[in-house]
Amino acid sequence: MPNIPNMPDLPGGGLRQQKASDLRAKAEAEVRNQGTGAPDQPTPQAGQWHCVREGETLESIAADHNCSVEKIRAHPANAQLWETGAETDQPAPGDKIFIPTEDAHAPRPVGQGEHVVKQGECISSIAKNTGHFWETIWKDAANTELKEIRQCPNVLLPGYRVTIPEKRRKEEPRETEMRHRFVRRGEPGNFRLKLRDRWGNPFANRRYRIEVDGSEYEGHTDALGWLEQYIPGNAQSGTLTAWLGCNAEDEATCETWNLRLGQLDPAMETSGATQRLVNLGYSISPNASMEAAETREAIVQFQAHHGLRPTGRADDETCQKVKDAHAET
Repeated sequence: MPNIPNMPDLPGGGLRQQKASDLRAKAEAEVRNQGTGAPDQPTPQAGQWHCVREGETLESIAADHNCSVEKIRAHPANAQLWETGAETDQPAPGDKIFIPTEDAHAPRPVGQGEHVVKQGECISSIAKNTGHFWETIWKDAANTELKEIRQCPNVLLPGYRVTIPEKRRKEEPRETEMRHRFVRRGEPGNFRLKLRDRWGNPFANRRYRIEVDGSEYEGHTDALGWLEQYIPGNAQSGTLTAWLGCNAEDEATCETWNLRLGQLDPAMETSGATQRLVNLGYSISPNASMEAAETREAIVQFQAHHGLRPTGRADDETCQKVKDAHAET
């Protein structure tokens, strides 16, 4: 396709990607304006309209928007849909469904893509599962908003939207009737972690072993306690074993931790802050809410340890300090 003046050559689609973006924006505008088909019906504030696409069910729509089927059914804006007398309660393509949110002022999902991030997903796992290199997705112009807000490709929040570009064909000129060898690039994920003792001192030059998806990886931490290992991009669990004593063969100093890969929420989200507090050794139960006494007590302790006003709230300053203490880069 020839280049068109003033049309940027967007990675992953160029003019096609631009047209897709324009069509998506137009469709969303029509949904917001049309509501359930009654032009005089005002749009409720705490939520958004969704135009049903071919193959979608009420369950899949609810899952994609992090909402429950019951809340969608019970919302007054959807009453007209359940009064049609149809034999099934599944929506038909073209129906307009209102998706309620918990908070009228809740921010919209980051990103505009069709892929809705689920818990445990990151750009590396999405790339691995869709046959892309992670850079191809992360650097696609359609994901600029996501990249600017999140900055780290492997720490995403469920509900974010990612554009998956079309695969591009690559051609290499070679002579005929000859044998040529091509090497396919791998798509590993980069697992990086810092090992420190309770006083913040690094476990330098310590032996470690990581077990992921039936494979083992061994190495040693560097002088600052960092370990860095390439693992499959879509791995979600594994174990880390480290020999924390000076003798790498001393089993008495061996410690093992379970790894939940891709489960860490962004640091500036309250859920991400509490996850990092657990990793830093503060006592918080896995299912404790932000308002639980143990959560607030852990935040107070952290704030006191780092010279912050002990409010017990995960404000922006506290979240940033937690991120810094978590040794993220």
